[in-house]
Amino acid sequence: MFLGDLFYEQYFLSLPEPTASFAQKTVIITGANSGLGKEAARHIARLGCPRLILAVRNIKAGEAAKQDIVSTTDVPESSISIWELDLSNFTSVKSFIKRASTELDRLDNLICNAGINKTSFSEAEGYEATITVNVLSTWLLATSLLPLLEKTSYHPIPTSWPHSQNAMSQQLKC
Repeated sequence: MFLGDLFYEQYFLSLPEPTASFAQKTVIITGANSGLGKEAARHIARLGCPRLILAVRNIKAGEAAKQDIVSTTDVPESSISIWELDLSNFTSVKSFIKRASTELDRLDNLICNAGINKTSFSEAEGYEATITVNVLSTWLLATSLLPLLEKTSYHPIPTSWPHSQNAMSQQLKC
C-alpha cells in the first residue's frame, strides 16, 4: 500500500498555494535565480511583497529570474531588486551585510536558500567550498542580519491567562 499511497500523493494531490499577505514586508532570498529560491520569490512576489531582494552570485542570472517572475505575476519590476552575493567569498558576504544594514530600514524575512554540492574537492576562503558556502557564509549572513530582523519582528502580547495577568500587573505597576 505504501507505493500506491506515494504514487497518489505525488501525482494527484497538490499543496495549497500560500495566501498570507506580504504587503509592507521586506524579504531577502539567497540563491533566488533558480530552483526553490526562484519559486519562493515568485510566490512571495505574488503575495504583494513591495521589496523583494534576490541575492544572487550571478547578476545576469538574477536579472533573468526577475524578468521571469515579473512576466508570470502581476508585480511591478520596481518591487524586485537584484543584489550580488557570493557565499564562497567572505568579503562579498560582508559587503552584502553592510549594504542591507545601511539601505534597509526593515527586514521581515530572510530565506537562506543558496547552496552548492561539489563532487570534487575545492577550497573557498581556506575551507572546503561546500562548508564555506552552505555553512560558514550562511551562518555569517544570518547572524549578522539578525539585529535587523529582530528590530522589525512582531511581538504580540500573550493572551493566555497567566501571561495576560503578568502583563496586566506590569502595566498597572503592581
